Amino acid sequence: TLTVLSAGGLKLRRQIEVVAPPRVLASLDLIGLDGRISPSRVVFGMQWPAGGTPRFDAHGPLQVSGFVLTGPPEVSSGAGAVECEEFIWKGPEDFSGRFRLSGGSAMVAGVRVQEAEALVTLEPTLIRVSEFHARALDGRIFTDFPAESAREPGEITLGLAGHAAVRATFGFDGFRLERMGEELGFRGPLAGRLDGMVDVRSADPSPIHYLGTTQLNISEGVLGTVPVLSQIWSLLGVQTPVFREGRLAMRFLGEGRILVEQLALNHALLEVTGERMITMDSYLGLKVTVRSFGFLGRLPLVRDVLDFIVEQDVYGPASAPRLRQRGFGKLFEGDPPKVPFPLWVPNVPPPDRDRSPVLPSERVLAPRS
Repeated sequence: TLTVLSAGGLKLRRQIEVVAPPRVLASLDLIGLDGRISPSRVVFGMQWPAGGTPRFDAHGPLQVSGFVLTGPPEVSSGAGAVECEEFIWKGPEDFSGRFRLSGGSAMVAGVRVQEAEALVTLEPTLIRVSEFHARALDGRIFTDFPAESAREPGEITLGLAGHAAVRATFGFDGFRLERMGEELGFRGPLAGRLDGMVDVRSADPSPIHYLGTTQLNISEGVLGTVPVLSQIWSLLGVQTPVFREGRLAMRFLGEGRILVEQLALNHALLEVTGERMITMDSYLGLKVTVRSFGFLGRLPLVRDVLDFIVEQDVYGPASAPRLRQRGFGKLFEGDPPKVPFPLWVPNVPPPDRDRSPVLPSERVLAPRS
């Protein structure tokens, strides 16, 4: 046996290169994994059987710092304590391990995640993260769903076959939209509580290939920073309302397509519903209905007629969506036209007239008289 201590830490990527086959390295390169590990008092055991392959095992505490993933999602400044419960290596294609994370923290897609705990299981073809829970946006993230949800425990997995296939099933609750606006730098009114669930998978890390579902539930929400809704409030001539509750259910179809299965925002005097398709390049193709709850609006036949009038096609780039009255538009114009994205022009600073573009020099020429 051998006890290892390290004050400065070891490069994580470099240690993996020593024991892992090329397919594992290719998978980790796709997500840009790196960081430093500092063994506190790790105990190694080694065996050299006659005529056989050396085998070693390890257990003990580690400290992880500077953990990064290029993602998605992008992770930076990751740190935490890791207890290596067991690591066994019998060869490049035969290894396994169990690691327990505690006190973890990181920046994940611009959001600070703290107090993370998880069980990380290592297999020859898979990294599995389970029993995960952490704090973020004044709420929590978890893979073990409450008993009343009747859902199986979730997990996050990364394939090690060379393509970095991913699967993520987790929930979150208590997110404060105000805090989200602060941490992500959103402008405009944003408030309320956000709960939800994500269940996606992909053959590689690219979100364009995601398949699966996500559900978001909003309570007491102010959604003034959502471009589509901002356009609707402007069209109706109303201030950004506070919704009693809201629900968004989406299905990822691959090829960058997202089907909006349900969009429902409920207000004491207003109801907004929507459905249809959006794409990951932020192009919209939605049908949105805005109903008021006056007496006439509650009558069945009148409600159907009003729906025909108030249904709107919302289409075009999310940064500048267009609205069209849906019923008459379908009758007289057909489907909404394809709208090009706004032309992006770089912001070029004006040239310095006292500096020669042919003979660059740090010396500024004297002004012309």
